[in-house]
Amino acid sequence: GNVTFELIDAQYTVTNSNFNAPAWDFRSYILNLGFNPDLNTTNTITWKPSTQRSLSKGSITINLVTNSGKGIAFGQSTKPTNPYAVFTEFQTKGSLARKYVNSPGYITFDGGSQKSIKFRLVSYSKGGQAIFLGPGSHHIQIKNCIIENATSSISDKVWLPMTSYSPVYGFTYQPDTLVQGANVFSYSAGIVSRSYLPYDQIEREQYSLMAIDTLPNTNNVFEGNEIYGFGYGIVSLGYGQLWRDNNYIKYYNSNNTYANNVIYNAKRAGIYLGYEQNSQIVGNRIYNVNGGSIAAYGIALGGDG
Repeated sequence: GNVTFELIDAQYTVTNSNFNAPAWDFRSYILNLGFNPDLNTTNTITWKPSTQRSLSKGSITINLVTNSGKGIAFGQSTKPTNPYAVFTEFQTKGSLARKYVNSPGYITFDGGSQKSIKFRLVSYSKGGQAIFLGPGSHHIQIKNCIIENATSSISDKVWLPMTSYSPVYGFTYQPDTLVQGANVFSYSAGIVSRSYLPYDQIEREQYSLMAIDTLPNTNNVFEGNEIYGFGYGIVSLGYGQLWRDNNYIKYYNSNNTYANNVIYNAKRAGIYLGYEQNSQIVGNRIYNVNGGSIAAYGIALGGDG
């Protein structure tokens, strides 16, 4: 059945000693979560404030302390860092493991009418994304939360990862933090929803051998949040086009909702969407977007490069 966690304390700190890991990892399969086609039922997980904590704004602070720059991560993965992830038990079972790579979705964080939950990103990377929805994220809801950047050094990071094509490797995707010699490129955002193929060629070959699904991010809801102090408030980047069955096919993020968020003190854009379709952007208030020497936008639709 459905599970609800009520947060009763004023402070929580979530971290991970793995340098490449998010602070809080929801990636890959979670038992008994999501839609069950055999029973035609859906099981959900919801995190919300207790009744007492729900009476005041920001009464619960969740510190996301991360070496990788990622706070909370969702989506499919062959490298979940949660030691209890089901995939780790099946990763050597070939095609059987494929089922446990994908995320079942249906996870909600809801701070309530007073926005009682505050996520505070503490990043020891050159960039940072407080909430990160990776490939295959669906039915994730981030609602009525405060999302704060607590790392001033990343507040102006606005470089975005790009997609390129070569006849040898096909479409390739840059990582969220790119190191080129002495130069490091990255970006910061309160919420990121990004679909991509693995950056590493060996991992790409593993995906191919396991026939892992190529899943854009769909049916996610980002509503009623207060986001500030990042390069971007919200970023969504779909796969773009991929070569499948002797044809180019669109793999866009779709049917997502970006509604009634308040986004301010951003460097480049409040909301930035690329390779997205059939989504709604409604009723957002965006202010104090100060690009300085670069172009700045409330809402940017399209792409760079």
